[in-house]
Amino acid sequence: MSTSQAETAQQTMLNRLLQTEAEARTRRTQAQDHVRELHAASDAQIQQQLATARANANAEAQTYRDQMKAELEMTIQQLAATNQQTIEAMRQQAQAHMDAAVALVVDWVTGQEISP
Repeated sequence: MSTSQAETAQQTMLNRLLQTEAEARTRRTQAQDHVRELHAASDAQIQQQLATARANANAEAQTYRDQMKAELEMTIQQLAATNQQTIEAMRQQAQAHMDAAVALVVDWVTGQEISP
C-alpha cells in the first residue's frame, strides 16, 4: 500500500469517526429532548392529578358542608318546635295557676267558694 493510499484510508476512517461522533451527538441531543418532554409530560400529568384531587376534595367538602347545614337546620327547627310546645305548656300551666290563685283570692275576699 502506498503512502497516498494509506493517507486516503486514514482520511476515510477519520471522516467515518467524525460522522459517527456527529450522529452520536445528534442522538444524545434527541435523547435529552425526549427526556425533557417526558419530564414536562410527567409534571403536567402530576399538576393535572393535583388539580383533580383538589377539585374532588373541594366538592366533597362542599357536599359535607351542605349535609351538615341541612342537618343543623332540621335540628334547629325541631328544637324550635319542641321549645314552642314547652312554652305553650308552661303558659297553660301558668294560666291554670293564675286562675286558681284568682279563685283563691276571690274566695278569701268573698268568703265563698267559686266553682270552676
